[in-house]
Amino acid sequence: MGDFKVIKSKKRRTRSSNTKVDNSFLQNFGCYTSTGLEVFSRESVVERVTSAKEEIKSSEFFRLFTKDLLEKNEDLSSVDIITYGLGNFSQCVSSRYQFAFILALKDICKGDSLLYDPVFIAEEIEIIKNFNCFIIAENEEAKRKINKKTLFFLPHCPKQLLNNLLWKNWTTSLKHCIIVGNSINKIVESHSDRFLKQNLTYVYHASSFVNEITINNCFKYSDIFNDLSIQWFSEQNISELNCNISELSLEPSYKEEDIEFITYSLNDYLSIKQ
Repeated sequence: MGDFKVIKSKKRRTRSSNTKVDNSFLQNFGCYTSTGLEVFSRESVVERVTSAKEEIKSSEFFRLFTKDLLEKNEDLSSVDIITYGLGNFSQCVSSRYQFAFILALKDICKGDSLLYDPVFIAEEIEIIKNFNCFIIAENEEAKRKINKKTLFFLPHCPKQLLNNLLWKNWTTSLKHCIIVGNSINKIVESHSDRFLKQNLTYVYHASSFVNEITINNCFKYSDIFNDLSIQWFSEQNISELNCNISELSLEPSYKEEDIEFITYSLNDYLSIKQ
């Protein structure tokens, strides 16, 4: 998991400094005392991320990923990378390797790299900037319109964020989108048509014309990049959309009790309460 924090409306909680953490996890990360109290070491986190990046770049997993990516997208020289839901990479091993993956990919794409997760702490934001990446200023809920080739990295993010992203770029901007995340087709296969049409309208319709390559999950830690795909939308497929699909325009809305991500309004609430 990318450790995007799931917030349910009936269990809203602010983060607490008294949260108990598993000692085995603390030992694995190596930036904590034996009592479980955090001793944040910026240098240690930077070192670990840098080391993880080198592991990623030298791996068969990354070689195969870039081969598949370049096969369908010949020119990546100025592609931007936008990441939602990375999680706390200073504490979570999976998030750390996913951040390292972004940095390795940035060396190939060479465009801007922008990240957002409402759980980022101030020290993590500074580290992100240290690696010449940018922080998105506010919680967009993945509703970002693009006008150039952009790779969106959504590591195991809530499917509603994917639905928001598709809505915002429906349909003319979809040709610019490369999405690395959970398979649109698998999401559709695992839910009823009724549920999809009511809750994930754009995911549902996108499944009829999305192109997809399943990522070969051969990295040494199998739970970091599992169940992810490279997905894109060709101009030809988009032009073949029927009238009903092309005219979709309603902004997605979700029942409060079903929301699986930290919303813009809830993010403001948590910021005030902290």
